[in-house]
Amino acid sequence: MKADERSGAFVQWAMRYMLHRLLVVYELGRNRYDLSSFFLGHNRSFCQLMEYCASTFEFETKTI
Repeated sequence: MKADERSGAFVQWAMRYMLHRLLVVYELGRNRYDLSSFFLGHNRSFCQLMEYCASTFEFETKTI
């Protein structure tokens, strides 16, 4: 995802929520974040958890 203020806030939110499951790499040359799972073979559960995290982030930041 392209790095900007909003995506940076989401990445911080996701790291706090997903803890050890989330691997975040910032690509300086492309100015973007790469989010992936530490666990091989857990793509479905990772995607579901990432979707939940995104919807929770969206809800929480709209109510502030």
